[in-house]
Amino acid sequence: MSYELAITPEAEQDLARLSDSLPSKRRGAAFDAVLAQLEKLVANPALAVKSTVGRPTYRFSFVADRVRYHWAALFKYSPDEKAIVVTQLFRVPL
Repeated sequence: MSYELAITPEAEQDLARLSDSLPSKRRGAAFDAVLAQLEKLVANPALAVKSTVGRPTYRFSFVADRVRYHWAALFKYSPDEKAIVVTQLFRVPL
């Protein structure tokens, strides 16, 4: 089953903050890569693992201008279970 993608305002702010922390030439590619990864998540939520905070966590990596980044998204299911709601985006420490 595929879900719709919803992103909370807080997660949008996280994405903007994370993107802004990258060199300007990598921002567009990073933004596109993150959205592509979130689309993979809504197509297959089984890619996520249970986090220590009790919410499903989707860890992913992407390449922007030959540099690999490791980020993650916390999410929940909408009350009607038709959407995955991304509530937080953050860097994953290696």
